[in-house]
Amino acid sequence: MFAFNKLFTSGDCGSFTFGECICHIYTFFKGDNVNLGYWQQKVEASPRPLRYIEVDTDKVLKLLKEYFEENEIEYNENDFYKIGESNMYRAYDNLQEILDDYGIYDSWQVAGDIIEECRDWDSQFEYTCNVIQWVENNLDTWRSRAK
Repeated sequence: MFAFNKLFTSGDCGSFTFGECICHIYTFFKGDNVNLGYWQQKVEASPRPLRYIEVDTDKVLKLLKEYFEENEIEYNENDFYKIGESNMYRAYDNLQEILDDYGIYDSWQVAGDIIEECRDWDSQFEYTCNVIQWVENNLDTWRSRAK
């Protein structure tokens, strides 16, 4: 039987509750790189959204061009003028419309993937996760020194 644990953080960066089936709380956050996408799934409570609603429109345009080039689809860059919206919902709608105009079968999925990649993480969530990982990476050393 597994015992599920929770981690609560509170401070200047806000309060976050991590849980959602974390079995080994003392090793879950260890590692070399913070995995914000995966850890986001473990957040049960947050003072605000973990990702910003705005997107980087230049990055959207870059990824759209890459998608067309990787799939060997000829395109006219002038058709991409609609991307100008930085609100993720409007940008998604505009991007999907462009993809639909080119007959992209799974335009909703492609648009969603591009938009998600162009949204930044909440800086306080990102900082909190980095601190959690730093603490967990050093916990064993600190315990052995305390003995």
